[in-house]
Amino acid sequence: MKSATRRYQLLLLALLVLTVLIVPAQAQGDPDANGVTPDTPAQTRRELLGIARDTWQSFVAMTHPSGLPSDNLSAEGVRSGYTSPTNVGSYIWSTLVARDLRIINHKEARERIGQTLDTLATMERHEASGQFYNWYDPATGAKPVSYTHLDVYKRQRMY
Repeated sequence: MKSATRRYQLLLLALLVLTVLIVPAQAQGDPDANGVTPDTPAQTRRELLGIARDTWQSFVAMTHPSGLPSDNLSAEGVRSGYTSPTNVGSYIWSTLVARDLRIINHKEARERIGQTLDTLATMERHEASGQFYNWYDPATGAKPVSYTHLDVYKRQRMY
């Protein structure tokens, strides 16, 4: 099992490195990649960046020290007690977008994604397939005791 875990960690690292290197280069090579052109009015640009900052703050509020985000946040600011591979994948790409928009710096993005990957490496997965389960406790990364189903669709979206 250690060899499978090591392969998984290397795969995650390779995907992260490719994402960190390729995505910003593509965005810089195509000025229209994000839909904002030189003709986009300054007010519209400010509004879009404000929405991006607000969205990032919701991820900050939902994310535990484990690096895993909760599935949702109540109006009172209470985090849900569960997360999924889809939530984790969304958090990772949102971290990269926040970095690319300069909402956070490169160091913070590396630290956040590093913590998430460290936690993912410790999380229980279906032994035969190596796939993540549907739901986990975002504070600890523990699988719910009674949960036995896989979520193939969500796992595939994470990659």
